Amino acid sequence: MRPGNRWRRKPDLREYYAQFDPEIESKLTRPQVEARISQLQQADPARQQVWQAQTARLEASATYFKNDAYTYQGRGDTATHKLFTERGYSLLRDQGWLGFVIPLGIYSDLGTKELRQMLLDQGRIEFLYNFSHERFFFPQVDHRFKFTLLVAQKGVQSDGFWATFRFNPRVAVAPAQLPDFLNEPDNLIYVRRSSVTQSSPDSLSIMEF
Repeated sequence: MRPGNRWRRKPDLREYYAQFDPEIESKLTRPQVEARISQLQQADPARQQVWQAQTARLEASATYFKNDAYTYQGRGDTATHKLFTERGYSLLRDQGWLGFVIPLGIYSDLGTKELRQMLLDQGRIEFLYNFSHERFFFPQVDHRFKFTLLVAQKGVQSDGFWATFRFNPRVAVAPAQLPDFLNEPDNLIYVRRSSVTQSSPDSLSIMEF
């Protein structure tokens, strides 16, 4: 799996045809990929028809999510982690809790600014723990992937939240080490909300420490 690719609800020609030839996704150059896709289409024209139908379905759902059902999706591609965060938060009762494992773009991407604003204005972030996948927390996920453990509470305000940013592969945390790592105060920092609004007033991006 390419890092972060499965989260986007966007037609991906290379990913689609990789199910018929896995080398398409990672081992072939762009010209080789184009040639191989052409071969696969000629061998079975139905593959192209399925691809076109899938593309139309994804584009229609993206229009629905952005224009009708969701209001905090921001700019950029429609992505499942953005949709799940907004939907999950909207279903919470007052003082309810949300906990997700999601891509780290939740705290940095311009496309998730509205979600950060939602989490900060309508409640509080309890913690935002960020790790590399170098020690393989999840089977079949690329080691280059980076992920966030997000916990937030609705309807309760605070002046900040706890965070950690452990991305260096040389000191990557293994799954079995995670509880001890998080129980060590020196591994965490307290990020004040005021520092977020002062350092990134336009985007509300959270600085990595």
